[in-house]
Order: sequence, then structure tokens, then C-alpha cells
Amino acid sequence: MAKRTRVLKVSLQELTKQYASIGFNVEKRWINRLVKEKGLPRLNRGEYDLVACLKWYVHYYRQLVEKEKEEHGVSRKAEDRLLTAKAGREELKFLKERGDLVRVDAFLKTLQKPMSELRMKLLALGNRITPLINASQSPTEIKRIIEEQIYEALRDLADLP
Repeated sequence: MAKRTRVLKVSLQELTKQYASIGFNVEKRWINRLVKEKGLPRLNRGEYDLVACLKWYVHYYRQLVEKEKEEHGVSRKAEDRLLTAKAGREELKFLKERGDLVRVDAFLKTLQKPMSELRMKLLALGNRITPLINASQSPTEIKRIIEEQIYEALRDLADLP
């Protein structure tokens, strides 16, 4: 990008008019404050480079918009998390009232006896099948015996509460 060599000098009054013509309604006091506090470029007292000032002001507004987006983005994220947590809490409350929600410890306690019985049946399966398999000689007979015993264990499991 080529560097500008020509400077468009304008007075403070002309600068405020130029800002107003493009939609920035500013006063002389605001421009003086921007010069002192924010670094609006100025050539001399009461003299400003119009192009540099316009570029600076656009950049300044972009920074303000970005800052506002960040601030509202953070607060919006926090609000979203809060709403999600509240919705989750209400959903759990509803499920509990309906009886669709069970405490983990109660669930594990309910499963403890059937799981123990299943474990015992599966461990005993080898002792029950061994004599039956020794008596049979064909592979299809052995397969039938094993399947029969497995289905019996599954039926016993299905009968448990």
C-alpha cells in the first residue's frame, strides 16, 4: 500500500462537520477529549489531518464494538450456562416426581442380589456341564448341552425381580 504524501489540513470546526456528514454526531469538546485521552491524531493546535482522523475514528469505533461483543459474549455465556443448569434441575425434579428417576445407590442395591445369583449360576455352569459333556461323544451333542444350560441360566435370570 502506497504511503500518503498529501495531508488534508482541517480545523476543529471542519472536522466536526466532516464527522457529522458521515453519521458521527460529535462535538468539539468530544474531539478535544479524544485527542487528550485516546490519542486522536492532530497536526497542531486546532489543525487536524482529515484522513488520519477519520481512519483513527473508525478504528476506535471498531475497538469499542469488539470490546462490547467480548463483554456481552462472556455474560451471555454465563447466562446460557445458568439457564441450562436451571433447566436441567427442573427436568430432574420432573423425572423424580414422575418416578422415572432413581437414585444410583438404590439401583445398585436392587441389582445386587440378582447379579450375585447370576454370578453363582455362571460359575456353577462348568461343574454342571462337565459330566454331561463327558458322557456325550459328538460335537453337536456337546453344543446342544452347552446351549441348553446357558438358556436355563438365562431363564432363571429372567425370573428374578
